[in-house]
Amino acid sequence: MLLFVRRHKKTESGGPRSWIPLAPAEHVEHKSRTPMGITWAFGHEMPADVSMYSAIAAS
Repeated sequence: MLLFVRRHKKTESGGPRSWIPLAPAEHVEHKSRTPMGITWAFGHEMPADVSMYSAIAAS
């Protein structure tokens, strides 16, 4: 599976943001239902900028 992410849904002018290809990934496990927590195993490291803001969001 190939995952895509975007930091924000809309641009400052209200238009849609583009999606960034994250990495090939494999589903490891999932927990709960709403919201669902999913654990992925990535084929390679995430881009540094994505890793930085995803770590902030997870804390």
